[in-house]
Amino acid sequence: MILMKQSERNTLLTAGLAMAVMAASIVFNDDLRLFDSYQWFLLSHMLLEFYSIAISGFIAVLGWMTYPITKSKYGLQLGAVFTAVGVLDTAHTLVYNGMPFYASGNPSVWLWVLARMTESIALFWILLREDRVYKRNSRWPVYSVSALTAIAAIIFVLAYLEHLPTLIVDDSKYPSGLKIGLEYAVCLLHFVIIGIILRRYKRAKQTEILTLALASFMILLGELNFTVYKNIYDLNNLLGHVFKAAGYFYLLKGVYFTTITEYFQRLDAAKTAAKEAESKYRTLVEHSLIGVYIEQDGKFAYSNPRLIELLGCLQSNLIGKLVDDYIIQKSAGEVLGRRRDGTTLYLQLLRTHIQYNGRPATIGTLMDITETIKTEEMLRKADR
Repeated sequence: MILMKQSERNTLLTAGLAMAVMAASIVFNDDLRLFDSYQWFLLSHMLLEFYSIAISGFIAVLGWMTYPITKSKYGLQLGAVFTAVGVLDTAHTLVYNGMPFYASGNPSVWLWVLARMTESIALFWILLREDRVYKRNSRWPVYSVSALTAIAAIIFVLAYLEHLPTLIVDDSKYPSGLKIGLEYAVCLLHFVIIGIILRRYKRAKQTEILTLALASFMILLGELNFTVYKNIYDLNNLLGHVFKAAGYFYLLKGVYFTTITEYFQRLDAAKTAAKEAESKYRTLVEHSLIGVYIEQDGKFAYSNPRLIELLGCLQSNLIGKLVDDYIIQKSAGEVLGRRRDGTTLYLQLLRTHIQYNGRPATIGTLMDITETIKTEEMLRKADR
């Protein structure tokens, strides 16, 4: 018996439900009439497209913002690709029949096809290779090339539309054989993309990889809807936009929501590790048999219990006091420690520079060598 994870069951259930909806739409398309007028269809189309455009924009913005943190090739390239896709889809929506910038000849269909081809080819190319870290900041050139290419494609379609092959049969509003063929090409690419993603999931078993597969599957179903509709205003055409919007949402969830979540999880883990390391270091210093202090601006900023014991004073009386009042340089590595009662003792000093509370400081260690010095003096006197 094969045991499935909850994420796997949820993914299969969502995919199965989507397939059932598509099958029902194909069977009952002729019997269903969702819109009494073209205006209602246009409103629904516009809302779904603007939703998809917003998701594209969100992916682009997140790719831009998270790149300095993650340095991920996937994040950067996907953000740039969906910048282009968002620009193309915006133009498609604005020049759609009934919209303010409608242009005769249905340029919106060509812009739609270009957006879908850009999306599928780019996803295939990106996922074909493993993610890696980009060391240099490539956001501006990558995003600029992507946006300018999309704008150039829009200008080309609007300027040379009459020279391009027809994608919609004017008298029936039925997609031409070329458009259906291009939609099938997009479907094939997404089918291959799903295979690549599932192969990676088999190795890594990460939920976000499964979410990417579901995203590509939803987009694939959307494209299949665009191969079976009978005119550009029927249920399957609209359902294709619904599946596309759902696919974009899962793509956003799989790539960026997970990236952000993982980043904050790594940040929390790093903070926890830093606190544990600080606790271990503090415990070591607090119980050390050697005096330890931090000097900042010539004053004591920290002292451990052993140093307090050596200097014979309370910590509250030492913090903020001048170091030179208690530690007097005698020779390289050797100092005199002035105790609170006025007596002195010989100390061995080691120091190094550090950053403390974001500012330069010096950390020093002091070991009592008074007995050693006295013994050496006694031996010198005995030799005489």
